[in-house]
Amino acid sequence: MSTLDIADIDAALSKTRTFLAIIDQSYAAWQRSSVYDRPTPQQRQADIQIQEQLPLITRIAVRADADLAAKMQKDRGASWPYHSIREAAQQLAGLLGSIDEVQQILGPVGPKLAAASLHPWIWNAAVDLWENGHRREAVQAAAQALFDNHMPAKLGVPSRGAKDLVASAFSTDLPAAGNPRLRLTDYPASSQNWTSQHEGARFFGMGCAQLIRNLATHVGSQPDEQLTLEQLAALSLFARLVERASKETL
Repeated sequence: MSTLDIADIDAALSKTRTFLAIIDQSYAAWQRSSVYDRPTPQQRQADIQIQEQLPLITRIAVRADADLAAKMQKDRGASWPYHSIREAAQQLAGLLGSIDEVQQILGPVGPKLAAASLHPWIWNAAVDLWENGHRREAVQAAAQALFDNHMPAKLGVPSRGAKDLVASAFSTDLPAAGNPRLRLTDYPASSQNWTSQHEGARFFGMGCAQLIRNLATHVGSQPDEQLTLEQLAALSLFARLVERASKETL
């Protein structure tokens, strides 16, 4: 898939090459006569075609590379005024013709996840271990900090099983003695969206507790860096939900 904002790369390349052929005809005619201000019929015809097609080629260049589009101007005072336009069109054709190769070599450029931008509860617990190459232990430390320290402190309850703690905290039931709730306020209370949000937070958090805290952190070997970074990101997202939620008691 192309990164250029052009719907049909092949059509754009074909049009650019046709334009270049006309430019080259004009250039060849000028070289034969070395006079542009007294054009031959062939030069006049080529000039008309250049003027007709230049707006479209410029628009294609704008979508492909704004710097190339800026070069598509006549050379003032030059004996043949299309040197810059010809050079820019050649570069445009080269760019359009190499899109597949560029994508194959470079691939798409997507957003990058900065570990230091993870929630502080997560990254502060993981950073030292991570920097020393202990990725599994970094995830374990982050998960324990979240489920064994920060969540109980937020709720004001003793630490207990992570899955049960999350299930109780984001339950849509009313709070009970010893079982306060965490409430998100993005939607009106008891609305369908409110219920969906709290059930989503509940099951997401339970998944993080079981899949990451209870399983992933007990694997003996060091896991892949990308996998562990994504695990930290999942914990970070849940930590943000916990931190911004308000506590509701009986």
